[in-house]
Amino acid sequence: DDGDVIAFASRAALLARDTNTCPPIAMGATGPSCSDIYVYTRSTDTLVRASVGAGGTEADGPSREPSLTANGSQVAFTSAATNLIAGDTNSASDIFLRTLATTEIARVSLSGTGAQGDRGSSLPRLTDDGQMLAFLSEATNFADSPNTLPCDATHPCARAFVRSLATGAIARIPAQDVWSETL
Repeated sequence: DDGDVIAFASRAALLARDTNTCPPIAMGATGPSCSDIYVYTRSTDTLVRASVGAGGTEADGPSREPSLTANGSQVAFTSAATNLIAGDTNSASDIFLRTLATTEIARVSLSGTGAQGDRGSSLPRLTDDGQMLAFLSEATNFADSPNTLPCDATHPCARAFVRSLATGAIARIPAQDVWSETL
């Protein structure tokens, strides 16, 4: 919360081990390099790539939209990668949470029963204390709440959700659905 820790997305290979490539059409990428999420700590002049799987596995899709906790210990981000965690088979963008001290990574755009979304999620925002996460999703299986707008494949609706990272409970934020061209 003092600006010492900064998270950002970049398509530049900022670390020697950053060699992942993406298909040109993935999440707006226009070249061979994937965008990654980096966390920079100014006081220690340390740069860490957060958008990697267990053991440092290179992401096979681009990542974007980082959100840090106030103390910089966790970062949430959107990624189209399918190999950051085991079992990511929904072919959609997901929200991931990396705990920087342990390098633990988890997919957090899940239903209350732990099911992966049937459509994409984006725009994660962590609370300062890292206990709650708000995000948008087109998924229809996250909460028992139908869309109120005429959504279809041409005009999908994104809905806002909040998830407790402590309990896993998820709820739809009671607001008007948001028209979305893409997530």
